Amino acid sequence: MTNYINLNQLIESLKSYLDSINLDEEYNQKIIEWIERGFFKNDEYEKFLKEKEIIFSNVKLKKIVDKDEASFISKFFKLFGNIRFENVIFEDYILIDNDNYRTIPNNTILKFNKCEFNEDFIIQNTKFIDKVKFYKCKFKSIEFLNSVFKEKFEFKGNEVKEVTIENTNFEKLVDFFDTKFFNKFEIKKSIFSDFVGFEISKFYTKAIFTYVTFMSFVNFRETKFYDGLDLSTINIKENINFLNAEISLKNTNRETFRLVKYSFDKIGNYIEANKFFVEEMKKYKEELSNKRWISNFQEKFVFWINETFSTFGSDYILSILWIILFSEIYTMFKFCLDYSNINRKGLMYLFNQMALNFYPFNKKILIAHWEIISVIYYIIISILIWMTIVSIKRNTKR
Repeated sequence: MTNYINLNQLIESLKSYLDSINLDEEYNQKIIEWIERGFFKNDEYEKFLKEKEIIFSNVKLKKIVDKDEASFISKFFKLFGNIRFENVIFEDYILIDNDNYRTIPNNTILKFNKCEFNEDFIIQNTKFIDKVKFYKCKFKSIEFLNSVFKEKFEFKGNEVKEVTIENTNFEKLVDFFDTKFFNKFEIKKSIFSDFVGFEISKFYTKAIFTYVTFMSFVNFRETKFYDGLDLSTINIKENINFLNAEISLKNTNRETFRLVKYSFDKIGNYIEANKFFVEEMKKYKEELSNKRWISNFQEKFVFWINETFSTFGSDYILSILWIILFSEIYTMFKFCLDYSNINRKGLMYLFNQMALNFYPFNKKILIAHWEIISVIYYIIISILIWMTIVSIKRNTKR
């Protein structure tokens, strides 16, 4: 028995749901023909509807009041294979679920341009076999749960208050270019099989990636994380691009900074790697602050020396200043043993003696009867010279 659909009934039902509807002229003519005939066979219009793009523009989708009305709308969506929403306001929540009466078919190409979603947008238990695109939309909340996107997923220039993606896999390119995330962003137990881009996006909330696997290249170029980033449990197959990214020290753990540092080390960008090494050490400092000095003396003492005298090898000017300071203190100590030299030989003699005390230039290393002071001094100077060399290398190595 041939399956028939009363298209007239669907159109009339849709009119009560939409403030207005914009279909192109070819659609209008075809629909009029179908309405005049009353009932139509699927095979007469199915290919036409699936290949054409239907556009809803400048409309407001009202809240669904009952299940029957939603069922009609669902049937209407199932007629089309390519739907674009342009400047549409969704007053009710959107739920795309293969087992739910509100469902939009998963073989439909969905495009949302400059739309506004006043309630939650939820996709769950769904496999999309065609591409999905969101462009310059505003969302209250987005949830992708237990779903699969088989084709390209575009999410560009949007503004979202809350994002939750869990147990959802993306098999082709995913692009979150120039998107703003405000109150919540969390991706859990999901797999990205192809390129993933967050370029020039802004996170005003902590970005959390929990047990997420990236099988290909990930791009965070010029991305801003104003409230921290957590990548401590991710799995990566290729390098991540953090060039010109900004990551707040707040709410970012040490492992995340280590991954960022490693991403720059791997491509030979040692200057940028050193910047994030400093951030990693600052987080390490927070961890050490919870440990007792007595049981962790060596670890905490070495850390304190590196931070105080060279900012973890990032500031060679600081280490040079410390060399000058200790040299001056040591020189003054020597002159205190023979005060008459200052009055007799003058200021130039003082500076010459300071220069001689820059190890290893002075052949007479130890002061008679004060050898222990000399040894301590030269140990300190040796450490500071080593820190200076390390700092210069980290700031200039290519």
